[in-house]
Amino acid sequence: MAFWQENYQFVKEVYDMRHTKMAEWMENVEKAINRIMADKVYTSAEFKRERDTFNSLCKDLERAEVKKWLAQILEILMAERAKDQKKTEGDKLENLIKKHEDLIPTVQKTSVMVDLYWKCYAYGDELKPHIEFLDGIMLSSTRDI
Repeated sequence: MAFWQENYQFVKEVYDMRHTKMAEWMENVEKAINRIMADKVYTSAEFKRERDTFNSLCKDLERAEVKKWLAQILEILMAERAKDQKKTEGDKLENLIKKHEDLIPTVQKTSVMVDLYWKCYAYGDELKPHIEFLDGIMLSSTRDI
């Protein structure tokens, strides 16, 4: 008996866990994108936190090794299973990979926007002391003598 047949349940659990983690990662990326693109005005510190979260989630955007591993293990696991089970599991993986591939352009577009927004927040932070200084001068020049 082969290793895969003897340890089918364990390997299947590991496969399911990695499949679930990939799906959860994509949900977290989508949530991060929604928070960044929300119609909310952040302070620069708040936006920096959102930017850092987004960037850390998207470090390994392609996830090529994970997709390859999932496909290889599924093929091995389903080698001696019924056709309908093979199709069901194959469709689940195919849907996951399709969702991931659809997410990549959105993440890339959002990444460009995040960089642009961050430059705007940094510029605003640089201007703040100058504006406060000018407001002080304007206030002192309009005071009653």
